[in-house]
Amino acid sequence: MKQQSPDSFLRIAIKAAVIVIASSILAAVVTLIRPGGMELITSGFAGQTEGKAGKPDAPAVRGVKNIDLIETKAQFDGKKALFIDARSIAEYMSGHIPGSKNLPYDKFEDYFLKILGSTASSSPLVVYCSGDGCNSSVILAQKLVEEGFTNVMVFYGGWPEWEKAGYPSEKGGDNPLGGLGF
Repeated sequence: MKQQSPDSFLRIAIKAAVIVIASSILAAVVTLIRPGGMELITSGFAGQTEGKAGKPDAPAVRGVKNIDLIETKAQFDGKKALFIDARSIAEYMSGHIPGSKNLPYDKFEDYFLKILGSTASSSPLVVYCSGDGCNSSVILAQKLVEEGFTNVMVFYGGWPEWEKAGYPSEKGGDNPLGGLGF
């Protein structure tokens, strides 16, 4: 086997560095020229806006409607929608909107069929989590849309806003996932 001299290794290292630098410059130019820059990671999120009183609205997800506390309460009072709590089982058990089902966003693949398998894809769903800054509901809503649900809403104020308003709540109860632990 022929050994390479230190000079040939240096030439290879220089060529590799030139390729990396040229690629970086080209990427920077494309990002500057292209309107809106270059999206490095794609997702269903269309962006986040600032809502009333400077509070952030839920990040916009294609096919998902963001609703506020008033509309959420109307959905609850009119029994118009199925409520889905995207928080962990422990958070759900410590307090949740009455009648809501618990489907932790990070356990979606494991429990989706058990929790929502018989639910019609056109059924109105209100998804919530731990309020402003918690994107579990947004992630779960996106997954529901990807599964074909067509009437998904996110209540971004979530459990804290609901609880602060003094609306009905439930604590404890049977493990909604049938005794399975997390």
